[in-house]
Amino acid sequence: MPTKEEILRLLDRLEYETADDLENETLEFKPWEKSIKDNRKLATEYAVCFANAKGGTVVFGVSDRVKGRKKAIHGCNDYSIDTFKNSIYDTTTPSMLVNIEELIVPEGTILLVHIPAADADTTYGTKEGLYRIRQGKS
Repeated sequence: MPTKEEILRLLDRLEYETADDLENETLEFKPWEKSIKDNRKLATEYAVCFANAKGGTVVFGVSDRVKGRKKAIHGCNDYSIDTFKNSIYDTTTPSMLVNIEELIVPEGTILLVHIPAADADTTYGTKEGLYRIRQGKS
């Protein structure tokens, strides 16, 4: 799982690469949508995917197909970390605990959603019945 320092170094590479180029089995960049409900749903789906693999981090507030740091990073707004965490907990089965950190950069505040890997005898899904696993960048 990438650290804050590693993510900061990756953000510097946005000048000449897209965030999509930087993604891997344990890291995903996602733009922050206007709808908080859409962000929560997306976070839950990625939490399930990552947990069923090796765990990982979803970075919200970064467009993944744009070159140029200032163009790619737009940050997050109108959120509550506790509400975001509780939403993932309430919409996964079994209920999943994640860690969410704010990372303040010159372009705005981004959210790092750290998802632990599931125990060997646990498979996570959404309450809607979605069961996925992260393989490579997908």
